[in-house]
Amino acid sequence: MRHNPVTLAILTMNSGIVNLLDPFVDIQTLPGYPTLGNLLASLGLTLAALKTRYGPTAFEWRPFGTPETVIDIMEDARKDTNPNLNEEFRFQWKEFDVYGEISRAQAVEPVVQALIHGGPSILLIDPIALHNAVIKPIFDKLGDYFSRPEAIVLTLAPNQSPWLGSLLLSISEKGGNILNPYFNPMVPAGGTFAGCGLNLGHKMELTRLVRSGLGLYHLKRKRQDEGELVKMA
Repeated sequence: MRHNPVTLAILTMNSGIVNLLDPFVDIQTLPGYPTLGNLLASLGLTLAALKTRYGPTAFEWRPFGTPETVIDIMEDARKDTNPNLNEEFRFQWKEFDVYGEISRAQAVEPVVQALIHGGPSILLIDPIALHNAVIKPIFDKLGDYFSRPEAIVLTLAPNQSPWLGSLLLSISEKGGNILNPYFNPMVPAGGTFAGCGLNLGHKMELTRLVRSGLGLYHLKRKRQDEGELVKMA
């Protein structure tokens, strides 16, 4: 059975432009902030090792350096989320390579507008790619997307946190019903919860944010439909 399409928009580099990082490894753009070289060293990564994580398109990006691609990771999150949703809200990914689409269109604005107005979506940003002189200007044009109340923006840590799963399970257990709306947001939404995730290294947080975005999107649609019925009356 085919479910509702949800755009999985991925903003990252590909292997064709990854060498554009080289000139910026030791450049400090703001006083007191780490250079790309400092950042990679703190993560236990070399630039050469990082580059091997990228493929011809965004879909071959391996965020954690493991064999899992970003599509594998997000597909696992989808499979964990769907069984706990009502049938009418279950979804499948519609994969969207932001840089690849802009390269084909030879323009940024139409692609950004398609992302903003193309239905429910998740925007997944590679934090290392923001050091790339081609990717950063695209990110800067996504302000309209970030301003949407139902927008979900994720970044994935370059290193997985194997201990994070146990920590999240412990918080979930000890928090009981108080934190249940945080870990399992309603679809449609029944409250407001954080719609942005940084340095995610575990699928529990991915599934939470996916549910949150779907909930806010369907709540918005429900309110629009109710408004139309009021006008008709």
